[in-house]
Amino acid sequence: MNAGDLVILSIENPHSVITDKNGQQKRFAPLPAAEIESEIICRMFNKSTRLGEDAATLDEVETLWQKPHDIFHFTGHGSYNFDNPLESTLYLSNTHRLTVREIIKHDLSNYKLICLPACETALTDKQTILAEYVGLTSGFMRARVGCVVSTLWPIESGASTLLMIYFYQRWREAGDSLPVALANAQKWLREATREDLAAWYQREIDKIYGNSNEQSEDEVMLIEFLKADQRELDKKEHQPYKKHPYYWAAFTITGLL
Repeated sequence: MNAGDLVILSIENPHSVITDKNGQQKRFAPLPAAEIESEIICRMFNKSTRLGEDAATLDEVETLWQKPHDIFHFTGHGSYNFDNPLESTLYLSNTHRLTVREIIKHDLSNYKLICLPACETALTDKQTILAEYVGLTSGFMRARVGCVVSTLWPIESGASTLLMIYFYQRWREAGDSLPVALANAQKWLREATREDLAAWYQREIDKIYGNSNEQSEDEVMLIEFLKADQRELDKKEHQPYKKHPYYWAAFTITGLL
């Protein structure tokens, strides 16, 4: 399959619900940049399937896994279960969960890339490192995917969105291999100045305006979001992310590289 023929399945900002210790149901905090991240990334592929809000049920995700997709991109919340690694979880819509126990039931060998910019997705527990499955990354590798990009700690949504979009741009548009694309994305975010980021936002805005004379509702929303982020740069340091590895060092890549 040619690179241009790759198909992406994107799960974006599902409305996830958890039950607290008092038995009360609470929604996870929304990830405001998730739809923007998915919108821009999916534009790099000729074909995409997108699920968000209340549509990302376990049945729907497992059904779509059997369709001809090559990339699975998840932007949401995840957690590692230290007592039972098989219950490590990606949180889907409402109370639906995608656990390691469910993941390893599938043959996902057709997937070139699983991308999990969600909190804690790469964590393993040193006390259970010899267990058969230790965390979500290992679960996907057991399901025979090509490689997994994941995170080592909870991440800030805005910085993650910048890094993830640039990662895909380096892979899809610049022709980097996946590990080189991730390394370049981390280096870019770490070293980018306010002026660099402002220029990047403007290029993305110009791309949308260049697509057609009249923008769709989604494109108008995308432009407004990018412009708002661009304006916020004036409040940031000269190199907003350089001093803080928290923003860019959490990302890791695992698999056949």
